[in-house]
Amino acid sequence: MIAKKPFRPEQLLVKWTEFAGEFGSLPELDIYGRQLNFVTYYMLDIFVPLVLIAVIVLLGALKFTLFVVKRLLFTLIGNGKKKVE
Repeated sequence: MIAKKPFRPEQLLVKWTEFAGEFGSLPELDIYGRQLNFVTYYMLDIFVPLVLIAVIVLLGALKFTLFVVKRLLFTLIGNGKKKVE
């Protein structure tokens, strides 16, 4: 299969070089990623809000867990005061 390929790599190189020499730079063949800015290219406009939401949810869960643990310890140990009658 390799030996019966329609074009050898050297022929393809020559054809594409001739094509580029004849027509010059073609913006249609340029990849779209070169036109994007830094934020869009690295998808920061997607990841930053997701990370912020995740951090807010994790902090909320941590605060809630600490609140519950403190409540349980407070009720189990008591407030340290004994009822005097």
